[in-house]
Amino acid sequence: MIPGSGMGLWADEHMRRGDLIVEVTGEKYAGDSDVELANDLYLLDSGDGTDDYIDVKGPAMYANDACGPVRLPGMVNNSLFRLLDDGTMWLEATRTIRPGQEIFASYGRAYWTAIRNIRKWNLADVAVMN
Repeated sequence: MIPGSGMGLWADEHMRRGDLIVEVTGEKYAGDSDVELANDLYLLDSGDGTDDYIDVKGPAMYANDACGPVRLPGMVNNSLFRLLDDGTMWLEATRTIRPGQEIFASYGRAYWTAIRNIRKWNLADVAVMN
């Protein structure tokens, strides 16, 4: 488990590269939506070439990114977010995953840039308030 990360998503069965792990579920919003989700850390690019995004709910929201700000030796992403032809999104294994092993997926550079900016803004707000 990555220190400071969320609960994690854990395999309960053996998976091979290419196996679909869990469907990514949640409300889909247009990029120009008026919905205020700026503080929702479970937003995922819809992957369909638009500015749309998914407010991820369900088990997929617990997958951590092994390439985030805290990196531990031996921990690597073992899955990815895959948009299927039918329009559904899934976590897909990119290597063998054994039962009891944590499932990791990249959130992407844009996600971590946004997180750094949010933290910077929050620190700036605290500094201004003091």
